[in-house]
Amino acid sequence: RRSHPSERSGDEAHPVCSQDTTNENDDNTATGFIDTAAFRNTTADNCSRNVERLNTSDPADWTVAYQTFCSEHFQCSDSGSCHLPHDQLLTFAGAGDNTVLQLSRQRYPFNSDADKAGLVRVTRFHVDKDGSQIIDKTFGENGFLALYPNQMDTLLPENVMPIAQVMTQSEVVTLYPSATDGDMLLARFPLNGEKNYDITNISRTAGRPFFISFDKVNHQYGIWTHQHIADSHGEFQDIVRHYQPWFNQSEPEMVAEYNLTGSGFVDAPIIGLGLNNQNLYVARKNNTDLVVERLDLLTHQLDDRHATMENALESVTLDESKINYTLYAKDNHLVMVPRDATFAFDQSNRFRVLKAEWPEYTGGCTIWRSEKLRSTRN
Repeated sequence: RRSHPSERSGDEAHPVCSQDTTNENDDNTATGFIDTAAFRNTTADNCSRNVERLNTSDPADWTVAYQTFCSEHFQCSDSGSCHLPHDQLLTFAGAGDNTVLQLSRQRYPFNSDADKAGLVRVTRFHVDKDGSQIIDKTFGENGFLALYPNQMDTLLPENVMPIAQVMTQSEVVTLYPSATDGDMLLARFPLNGEKNYDITNISRTAGRPFFISFDKVNHQYGIWTHQHIADSHGEFQDIVRHYQPWFNQSEPEMVAEYNLTGSGFVDAPIIGLGLNNQNLYVARKNNTDLVVERLDLLTHQLDDRHATMENALESVTLDESKINYTLYAKDNHLVMVPRDATFAFDQSNRFRVLKAEWPEYTGGCTIWRSEKLRSTRN
């Protein structure tokens, strides 16, 4: 029987070992494991000679380590997937139904070589009618998909939530800020059985990116940005641009530009954008109001319809952080979702805005929590 292989402190010269490396009878049988990928210069000098050695940068060994760690030490409920130490949250993704995907990446803080090949795990949850999350154990293999990068020269950024993400039937696409000032990274995580994910460097766009759209008819992605600039007369304008990115080239193509000069709320900064059919929704907030405007993408005109916080399902004060919000339209409602959360319906068709976390350093079970709902009539 293997014991719980929780980590104790270490460095490159002193690898992490199991806390208990012998069984109750002390007959020198192996009762723990050492992860040889966790440290660059791994030796077993300070570990029992009988401790099993696993290289978790290898898919087969990672699976053994995962099953050992989770079955022996963490008995997670149906609402919480188990995570190894240094498993880092990447993002959440929802499809506008009662399904939520959770993406996490296995990190190796003391071994940069292994860190480049860190596994990305995709886990699927269903949101029950009471709002609880139930892991889909039939998803992928062993209840999750295991993905590895196609190439090692471009890596996912560290400790950074994506700017935006979108989920389709076959993949999750996320947009990250790049280490290069102004540039971005476009990552594509397949859901159709492929084993590798792709990362593309793309050049900076004019304005601040807010969200990614997906055109089901043309199978094209779009990056939507906002820029607050002064014209030749010193008057400020709000410009929204639609870019089309390509996964095989670095320069996104600008396909449309929209001027929001007809807004009656130019003093309220834009904090969120969203798309539904041929309408672009713009969320603005000042010290007293939250306003949602609607622009017709065909005519490039703002209509005279707008919603204020008095129409919201829950009148709550938004925080003053610089977090982007994406507006999701569903059943004549708009829901504001911050970039570090996801949006889903439960089985009773009620809105849910969800976040999750787990002890990243020691590993453990997913802990979900619901966020305040910021919603208004569409």
